[in-house]
Formats: sequence, C-alpha cells, structure tokens
Amino acid sequence: MPTRQAILVATGADRPGVLDDISLFLHDRHVAILESRVSLLRGQFGLLLLIRAEENSMQQFERGLPDLDRSAGISTEIRPASEATASDNTPLRLSASGADPAAAVFRLSHLMRVLNVNIENIETSTASRNTGQSGFTLEMELSVPRATPVMMLKQYVQSLADELKIECDVKSL
Repeated sequence: MPTRQAILVATGADRPGVLDDISLFLHDRHVAILESRVSLLRGQFGLLLLIRAEENSMQQFERGLPDLDRSAGISTEIRPASEATASDNTPLRLSASGADPAAAVFRLSHLMRVLNVNIENIETSTASRNTGQSGFTLEMELSVPRATPVMMLKQYVQSLADELKIECDVKSL
C-alpha cells in the first residue's frame, strides 16, 4: 500500500505530557514521526512533525484529530509535505546582539530575502545586559545558495550591523 507524508502542526498551552499524548496518538494509528521541531514560548508550545503512514492509517489519523485536540487540549492542523530536494546550499549561523530586536529581525530578514537566502531557524531573546539596559540576542540558521557569495553576504551583514549599531557574526555551521 502506498505511503504518504504530511506535516502535523500542533499548538497549545504547555504542560507535562503533551508530547506523550501526541506521540501515543500517532503510535496507536501506525503513523511514524520522521522529523520534529518543538518550541516553547511563555507557556505556549509549537510543534511541527513530519509524519509518514500508509494511506489508510493516515486517513484514520486525520479523522481522529478532533478527538486528540479535545483530549490533549491542543489545536492541530495537517499540511501536505513537499518532496525533499537535495540542497547545494551553504549552511551558516548568524549571531547578533544589540538594543532593538524588532529592527534587527526586520532588517536582517529583509537582507536575506534580497540575497535569496533562506532562514531555516531563528531564535531571539531579550535580557538585561550588564549596563542595565535591555537588549536582545538573535541566532539565525541560514541556507545560502551557491549563487550568493558568502563573503558578499558577510560584508552586507557587517554594513547593516554598523548601521543598526548591533554586533553581528556569521560563521559556518
């Protein structure tokens, strides 16, 4: 029987056992987890799972999602999974810190868009620095196409960092 892959998106209030509820639900319906990403933010979680199952198991799983939502107290959604393609891109990590996270995220993400660089993951946090001023830290995982020279990207990032008066560093993963 043919298999199908999909993306399960789940969100809700974090609590001990939520991943256990979801993974048991998948296991009971013979749905395999191929990849996962979980993030917590101020008591809320976001979960992305790449799943695979035989077509009839996937249909049974999809029909049961409202039951999972009610019993686990979460919201779920199924999205189609695109085919994985081999990547000839250069992985880089961009680290930044400074005083204005909104401006930094906006300007850095816009620069990546202009350079056709995909942001595969981003994490930001705010905290008080030793000076007593609030600040932010940012980490971006980038996928840089071979057509975009890494040295040029680093120069553009440094120029933007100077303009925004933030610290930036770009390194290979």
